[in-house]
This record gives sequence, structure tokens and C-alpha cells, in this order.
Amino acid sequence: MAEIFFISDTHFSHNNILTFKDKDDKFIRPGFKDIYEMNETIIQNWNKTVSPNDKIYHLGDVSFRNPDAMHSVLSRLNGRKRLIMGNHDTMDIMHYAKHFE
Repeated sequence: MAEIFFISDTHFSHNNILTFKDKDDKFIRPGFKDIYEMNETIIQNWNKTVSPNDKIYHLGDVSFRNPDAMHSVLSRLNGRKRLIMGNHDTMDIMHYAKHFE
């Protein structure tokens, strides 16, 4: 039986996400040398958890202003994906429609 998952704020290929800090001045995404390592870690963890037939709802901020990078990441992710667009999901809808139901 397919499972249902929820995720948000992956910010694939968002360079500045690695510089963001929380209110305690701690990095919110520590330990990544660059966004490529961050993307690969999220992809590996996602695919360890989500099977190809699972449903996954992405609750916004999937990627950041880079359609080519977004396509290269989303095409590798398991699951039947649906997107509820966030404030950083500003690309033309056709870019998202290739990967989300």
C-alpha cells in the first residue's frame, strides 16, 4: 500500500540557504560544503524513505529560480509528487508541471 508523506522548504539549488541562521545564530543547514552536496543528501534521504508509488506533498519552496537544476533534481526523486506552491516557487508553472501531478 502506498504511503503519504509531506515535506517543505527543500530549496534545491538555493545558494544562500547555506548561509541562513536561526535565532540562536546557528546555521539552519550545517555541514554542507555546497548546494550540490546538500541536493545529493536530500535526494538520497528522500529515496531511502519514499518509494516510487508513494504520494508526497511538497508544501512549498521546492527550488529557487533555477529550472535546469530543479529538473535535474526532481527527475531523480521517488514518489507521485504534488506541490502546494510557496513564495519561492516563482517559475512558470510549466516547469513544475513536468514533475508534479
